[in-house]
Amino acid sequence: MWKRLLILYILVFVNFIGITQKIYAEDWLKEVNCAFNVVNKSNDYYGTICIENGLIEVYYASEYIYNEFYEAKEENNTLEIFFLRSFFFPEDDDEEDVKIPEGEEIFLNRKWIFPRCYKVSIEKEKILEATRTRKSINIQYDDSRLYPARCQAIIIDNLNIRDKPSLSGKKIGMLKKRSEVTLYEESENWDEIDSGKNPWYKVKIDAENYGWVYGGYVRIFFIKAPGGNYDKVGILRSIK
Repeated sequence: MWKRLLILYILVFVNFIGITQKIYAEDWLKEVNCAFNVVNKSNDYYGTICIENGLIEVYYASEYIYNEFYEAKEENNTLEIFFLRSFFFPEDDDEEDVKIPEGEEIFLNRKWIFPRCYKVSIEKEKILEATRTRKSINIQYDDSRLYPARCQAIIIDNLNIRDKPSLSGKKIGMLKKRSEVTLYEESENWDEIDSGKNPWYKVKIDAENYGWVYGGYVRIFFIKAPGGNYDKVGILRSIK
């Protein structure tokens, strides 16, 4: 009996320590209210990270480019903030040729691209300093290094799942029109199918297996991104 009680005590104690550490890691952020100006190394993408009472938001100064907080963790007194970036992409052009136009015409015949995930590292001391002084601090991040990302999407037509990102891949499943899926990866190769050139996206088939679907029939959306025909409701409404 005493052995069972000892094991139970150890389990409770270990769990309590784990919970306490987690609360402590978040605790100092709950007292933080500050903002940081973030820019990539080539100084052509600016954004803002706001930390308010433990909540983290990432913004970009354009309605056509979307930034979203992904996750954060504390390492060696440094807060590592990961965020996603996506923007509207013309369906009939290569990604490398995308130019962000000045007018509202960017909303015509466009869709969100698969997001890139970046990391911004901010020392705890700088965060506390920004909270004390109420001044924004400039932070630079390395946008040449990408981290794993994922996002949500709607399937706009019945779509085969293949075992590799190619029409030559074996069919291993199907997604029905109007299905909502999580995309885990974008292929390096872009294929031209049905008068459009698009990448392939990795989707989960079951708990252990993945497959690929052609991006021409996939519409990515973000909950907080601009609406219209490019949020979840608008995409579903546009499907015939």
